[in-house]
Amino acid sequence: MSRANDFYNEIGNEKKAKTFSDMIGVTLVKGKQIFLDLFLYAHGIAVLTATGKISLEYNTIESMLSNFLTAFV
Repeated sequence: MSRANDFYNEIGNEKKAKTFSDMIGVTLVKGKQIFLDLFLYAHGIAVLTATGKISLEYNTIESMLSNFLTAFV
């Protein structure tokens, strides 16, 4: 991916965003924005954890993701 929106050129991501939008009750346009932001945020946490830059408990990560979604929805 050279641009963030290239994410939706990958097989299945558009459908996942549609399902996500329906689940949280927002338009597809808004759902795609939140879904991509959530993907990037969660993968940032994963990379930092995998490389040993941070160490987080499961409950902490769960809380962080919940806070993120609450802020966007």
